[in-house]
Amino acid sequence: MMHQLLPDARLVILQETGHLGHIERPEKFTAAVRDFLNG
Repeated sequence: MMHQLLPDARLVILQETGHLGHIERPEKFTAAVRDFLNG
């Protein structure tokens, strides 16, 4: 819901992660952040 209220927000779901996606799936997390910043 929150991503719908924030301008330019994107919802990215990192499968098979808990609350520490940046630690559990660092490659996917970094790719999502990089895509957002480049977009």
